[in-house]
Formats: sequence, structure tokens, C-alpha cells
Amino acid sequence: MDLGTYDSLLPGERLLWSGRPQRFSLRSGDLMLLGIGAIWLTIVSSVFMAPDLSGLPLIVPMLFLGIGLATSAGRVIVGHLALRSTTYLLTDRRLVAVSTRPKRTEVSEYLTRLPPPVVKPAADGSGSIGFGALDFPSRVFAMSGAKRNPFSGGVLIELRAIPDAVLVRDQIANAQAKAAQGPA
Repeated sequence: MDLGTYDSLLPGERLLWSGRPQRFSLRSGDLMLLGIGAIWLTIVSSVFMAPDLSGLPLIVPMLFLGIGLATSAGRVIVGHLALRSTTYLLTDRRLVAVSTRPKRTEVSEYLTRLPPPVVKPAADGSGSIGFGALDFPSRVFAMSGAKRNPFSGGVLIELRAIPDAVLVRDQIANAQAKAAQGPA
């Protein structure tokens, strides 16, 4: 973890755990965006290869191709760059996600406002941790864009592909219980 990440702690806040994603796999949303990009590429290529449009300047089809690929593959690439530079922090009060690429982004939520943590384990012992129902991957933020929790108004957070996910989930649950009791 870089030293700049410690700037994310509030005065008097204690760091309990920090970690980073250890692998970067494509998710169903990523695959859907890449599929849309492939369809866009096929449509634009076939339209601009038509004989009556072959006299257009090359910039016109290139512009359409660029727009389609930027909105599909570009979002996937930027999301994975952000995930590669993400550090998760668990403190005695909050859960924080800090990303440094493509720009510094920090998202945090107080532990008392988060539902109980749920782990989605992988075969290698790593896994992802979400909060609330088991369908958490469909309703969480990626570092490239946070979404609001409709119940608390806070940010939905998922810790993706972290080592020892079950142990981290237990640490989060313990920290939530202590935070709910108030200051000692």
C-alpha cells in the first residue's frame, strides 16, 4: 500500500486491515460491454462497406468505430486500470476504497451504515465481499463509478478478488459489531 493511502484515515481512526485485488477477471457486465462493442463494430463495418457509401472520407467510419469502441471496450479497460490501482482499507469506523488510476478516487462508507458482509469465495481462497444479499455483484460499484445504496443513501462497496476473503469478512463483521456498540 502506498503511503498516500494513509491520508484517507480520519483523525483518531485505526487501520484494522488493508488489501488489494489479487486477480482481475472479466465479469458478466464486462463481457456484455465487449459483446456490444463487437456488434457495433460489425454493424458499422457493414454499413460503411456498402457500395453507395464507399466514397465517404475515411474519417467518418473511423469516428463511428472510435465512439463505439470507446463506450464498450474503453469502459472495461478503464475499470480494470482502476481496479489494479485500488487499495481497500478497513478501519474501526469505515470501509474505504482508494483508486489512483486514471485519477485518484476515494469512496468510503461507515460500518454502521453497511448491511452484513457476504463473501463469494473462489477456489483459491480468495473471493469478493459485498454487503447485503448474495446477489451483490449486480448492484455494487466499480471504482470507475460509485452507485448509491437505495436503503441508506450511502455507497455500495464490493471488495473484489481479495486474498483470505472469509477471514476479511469476519474482521468486517467484528468491526461492525464494535462500531454499533459505540465508543468504548
